[in-house]
This record gives sequence, C-alpha cells and structure tokens, in this order.
Amino acid sequence: MKLRSTAIFHSKTFWIFAGIALVTFGSIQFDSIKDNLSLVIKSQSANGFVSSGAKKAKRGNHQDAIEDYSKAIEINPKSFSAYFNRGYANLQTGNLKGAIEDYNKAIEINPKYADAYINRGIVRSQQRNYQDAISDYGMALKIERNIASAYFNRGVAYHNLAEYESAIKDFNRTLEIDPRINSRSNVIYFLIGEAKSRVGDKAGSVADYMKVLRMIPKSNSDYFIRGHVKKNTGDKLGACSDWKKAKELGNQISAKVLKEHCQ
Repeated sequence: MKLRSTAIFHSKTFWIFAGIALVTFGSIQFDSIKDNLSLVIKSQSANGFVSSGAKKAKRGNHQDAIEDYSKAIEINPKSFSAYFNRGYANLQTGNLKGAIEDYNKAIEINPKYADAYINRGIVRSQQRNYQDAISDYGMALKIERNIASAYFNRGVAYHNLAEYESAIKDFNRTLEIDPRINSRSNVIYFLIGEAKSRVGDKAGSVADYMKVLRMIPKSNSDYFIRGHVKKNTGDKLGACSDWKKAKELGNQISAKVLKEHCQ
C-alpha cells in the first residue's frame, strides 16, 4: 500500500504580506506590524525544521526527522506540513498511534487535503481497521475524484473485508485512471484475479492471472506474486521456483511460503 509523497511548503507569501503592511500602514500600525513580523519569523523557522526533517526522512533517518517536525510544531502549532510529515515518519518507525494522531491534527488544520486522508487510511489498514480506512479513502475521493492510489488502497481494504465486488470495481477504476501504471499492475491483476475467483468468475480470474504471468518480474515482490499466480493456476513447480527466486532477492515472506508449500 503506497503512501503518497510527503508535503513540504516553502511559501514566501508571509513575507510579501508583511511588506504590504509596512507600505500601507506605516508607523501608525507599528504594533500590528511587529506582531506580523514575529509570526513571519516563527513560520519561517518552523518551515526550516520541516525542510530539515524531510531531508532526514529521505535518507531513512525517520527518528531524527520526527524530532525536527516536533520542533516545528513547538514553534508553530498550526503547521500542517509538520504534522503531515511527522505522521509519515511515525508510520515508518512503527508508531501507528502517533501517526493517526498526527494525521488527525493535519486534517483538523486542513480538512481539504486529500493526501492526509489517504495516509490516515493506510495507517488504519495496517491496524486492520479496514472500515474506517475505507471511509478515509472515500473522503479523499470526495475532495479529488481521480486519485489512483485512493482507489487502489480502498480496493485492498475491501478485499481484506471479503467485499470482492467492491474491490474489483476499485481495482478496475485504478487502472482506468492510470492504465500505464507499472509499479502495482501485477499486484492489481493478481488481486482482481483472486477476487473474481472468490465470486465464482473462474474464466475472468484466469484471464487476469495470465496478465501477471506475461509480465517480466523486476523485483522480489514480482516473483513472490507470480509464484502465487502459478500456484493458483496449478503450476506448483513454477510457483516454488519463483518463491525461491524471491527469497534469494530478499523477500523474507517467501521462506515461510516455501516451507509450507514446497517441502
């Protein structure tokens, strides 16, 4: 389940506003201008910590990134980007409760930002709270209609709740929005095939499985998924071969699957 990219804002509008205030009101509103400048300095300082945290997160140093985002929040408790980015960092460090709290706050500050709902939905899915996750993806789609990742992740949640017809619709919608999608297409066709099999559409299931088989594996997860497709289509030897390759490429789950099905 893919998280959408973190948000970083480097707006200069506060400085422009402060300049206008100085020109328009002169010394008559000096106290007001001074207050505005104080807010500007705080905002710019908070943005600096957000930027620093984002750089650390990009290097995989999420714990230090959390510290920077927390400093930004201390300076500016209304910093949407600090809460949004800290939510992502908390997710990466396994602090799901903290991630939910941060996304709740980000949504409170800016309830019209679709990515915050998507990311909170992903955290809720990891908590196996699929129904609330589905609600979050739905909220994101009310804000922005054509977000492929919202449909994809909602489809996964429906699939996990055994609501296969709804899952198939969302996966197909994902492909309609971005038919050139590559990084998840094998997963999507595999899940569609699984869902069709569960609702009795055997021919449709095989057709989607064949789409996966025609793809060239590029990663351990590709081999892992293709292994399951081969298993579901009766090619146990081919499945074990793909799982073995996935394991060699670092897919840790493959070891358990090999032990269960190939020994």
